[in-house]
Amino acid sequence: MPDVAFVSFDRLHQGDARKKSVATWVPDLIIEILSKSNSKKEIDRKLTEYFGAGVLLVWIVGPRKKTIKVYSDVHTATLLNSMIRLTVDGGQILPGFAMSIRHLLAKIE
Repeated sequence: MPDVAFVSFDRLHQGDARKKSVATWVPDLIIEILSKSNSKKEIDRKLTEYFGAGVLLVWIVGPRKKTIKVYSDVHTATLLNSMIRLTVDGGQILPGFAMSIRHLLAKIE
């Protein structure tokens, strides 16, 4: 289960999810916040599961290294930190959404 998930209105109402006791929709964006107990193998497995299910974008937030890896598929990632770029954005999944990398990392420390 991800730490944060965003589901668009269109996906949320596919198959009338409001009548289900268990979610049948797939998030558009998932955010995983790494902890000391997370292994690379575990994160790789989660990425495979998420993209296999139809997730469109995954952010892996590394609070200790102060980085965010933005995955557009299981094998394609862009590494960000506040020295490289000031914001992380939702790309085509959440057009117009952007968040300060420093602000995001400060909220989870």
